[in-house]
Amino acid sequence: TAETVTALFGRFAISIVFATLYLWGAELFPTCIRSGALGLQSMSARVAGMVAPFVLTSAPSPLVMLGIPATICGGLCLLMDETVGKKMPDTIEELTGEHVPLVTKKLKE
Repeated sequence: TAETVTALFGRFAISIVFATLYLWGAELFPTCIRSGALGLQSMSARVAGMVAPFVLTSAPSPLVMLGIPATICGGLCLLMDETVGKKMPDTIEELTGEHVPLVTKKLKE
């Protein structure tokens, strides 16, 4: 039926987006904090996955409750700088332009 095909297509699209964002998210951060940032992103995704069933069962309009934040985040992504042909930062100093003592001290230990 059309409902089954739509549901399967939705699951397929969610899987593709999650895998793409997982790989792309790791490349957004400098090398020295990449693993911590990726862990925070992964934890946030898992928490959202645990909260989603409660939102779907308690919200008067579940699609609106899940669609509005997704639309806002998609719009905010359009405001990000284009990185094609640009060198990505490898350190916090390259990212901020200033020395960050707490991060560099921890990395040297």
